[in-house]
Amino acid sequence: MDMKIPSELFLTGISPKKIYYFSSNRLSSTSPHYFICVSKTENDLLILVCCTSQFEKRKKFIELRNLPYSTLVWIKPDSDNGFTKDSYVDCNSYFDYTVNEFRSLYEANSLDFKGELSDSHFEQIIQGLKESPLIEESIKELL
Repeated sequence: MDMKIPSELFLTGISPKKIYYFSSNRLSSTSPHYFICVSKTENDLLILVCCTSQFEKRKKFIELRNLPYSTLVWIKPDSDNGFTKDSYVDCNSYFDYTVNEFRSLYEANSLDFKGELSDSHFEQIIQGLKESPLIEESIKELL
């Protein structure tokens, strides 16, 4: 049986590069996805990007909208990040959650911490978000 750390301890540990696994009602799919925290603001807003294994689908999206290829970041599974297969981050979208929303997910056993992203992958994602014409300037300033 897994020992769960107290909510407050879990919430204070939320920071950029941390990878979480949960099902989001903001995706068209109900299956859980990996989400990477890219920013935690002073007022406890979390900026996350979602990972997918559907490379062709994301590549087609980027090509159809003539977006920079740098906005699609490949992440190879390793022992630190907890991924089980090649994953991709489409940096043309992000998800914002409050720390309280994360608390609710965590306390409902609907959110797991999976690992931490390497510095090089993290830098590629930040660069991709900054280069995306679909990301608002106010979000880019938080990165």
